[in-house]
Amino acid sequence: MLIGPYADPKYKFLLNQFKGDWGNFHQGMDPCDAVGIGDAACRVLKIPVGSEYQLNSGPSLSHERDRDFMVGGAQWNAASRFTGWRVDQSPGWFFGGIGGITAGPDKAMWFAEMSSGKVGRITMNGEITEYPHNLMREKGVIDVAFCSCYPIPSFPGPGLFFTLWGADRMGYMEITRPEQRVVQPLGLPPDRPELADEAPSGLAVGPDGYLWISLTRRKKIYVYPYGGLYVTPDQPGAITKGADNAMWFLDGLTKIGRMAAPQSTWSDCCHGETGTVVEFPVPTPNPGLTDIAAGADGALWFTEQRASKIGRITTDGKLSEFNLGKDTCPAGITGGPDGALWFAESCANKIGRIMTEGSISEIPIPNAPGGHPWKIAVGPDGNLWFTESGQTGPNDPKIDPKVERLQITLPKAAN
Repeated sequence: MLIGPYADPKYKFLLNQFKGDWGNFHQGMDPCDAVGIGDAACRVLKIPVGSEYQLNSGPSLSHERDRDFMVGGAQWNAASRFTGWRVDQSPGWFFGGIGGITAGPDKAMWFAEMSSGKVGRITMNGEITEYPHNLMREKGVIDVAFCSCYPIPSFPGPGLFFTLWGADRMGYMEITRPEQRVVQPLGLPPDRPELADEAPSGLAVGPDGYLWISLTRRKKIYVYPYGGLYVTPDQPGAITKGADNAMWFLDGLTKIGRMAAPQSTWSDCCHGETGTVVEFPVPTPNPGLTDIAAGADGALWFTEQRASKIGRITTDGKLSEFNLGKDTCPAGITGGPDGALWFAESCANKIGRIMTEGSISEIPIPNAPGGHPWKIAVGPDGNLWFTESGQTGPNDPKIDPKVERLQITLPKAAN
């Protein structure tokens, strides 16, 4: 029985909601904040303070919110925190719409359009320009990365590189001069027949300043423009540079690979030989690895789409995993300006955040019937930008691609 101020009807209402499916009511807000109850009273009622409950899931699948960092305070899930811009409708179907995204040196975001065969650019105020790649129209653009390693004098860089799935090509775009902002072909070496009909997927700049590219079908990693071609045990995918100056990548859907690069440390692994690979199987069976990123803690963080987990591996090979809710399908992941890792939950229509010690928060994206976020990156404005395929209707697999921004607020520095 409630007495005194706790007899107020709003407290009774909160208790009833908390005992029931609270997720349907508050849609991501702190339950006490939602009805104006102070934290002290909330604790008396034995209701967790500072927790976020998953949309439409109830308290059983809650994740503790990091109290030192709240996006927008109690309104961190408000629709005003998200801004979306539609990309031209593509003839492609679901999972063929829109891919990688990265921040450019021109204070814009650049992204891949997988089924339309274009490279897109969006400014901080939402102005979108699209560029057909003019190489092989039937080949989709999968991923994008910036590098100043292009050797042709007429295009001094910095340049945007992108990969074409199912082609022995990657592309390059000069962006520093407006009159040269066109897509140019950049073929992988014509004297390398083993690269024909290739599926270049992940790409990242290495410690040597060169571009390291995963060649999935041929089980190799190619270094441009150096020309190095290194064999991997399985099919390499997403790739990134680690704190040890080695290249870390997803090999197949079940293993994390480490490839020694120039200036790599951890000499007991590879004896300083560039291209030497060591692999680490992920403990969860059939995890469905999709993306990998370096964290502020010096470890590598990766997404397990099929297992609905976030994984972490230290540069000396120690693995750990963190559970998300069922059927969240985490995809893209990136280090955020707050020191946490941010990721896309493509099946749950949410953006997730994991602190380096493992605490997890999730933010439902306020759109319908579902955004299906895919890749994510930090923009020049310090916010999170992500791509999503979307759907034109709840039962329609045709895509409705968008680029979205999640505005975040960093905690104030202590005096």
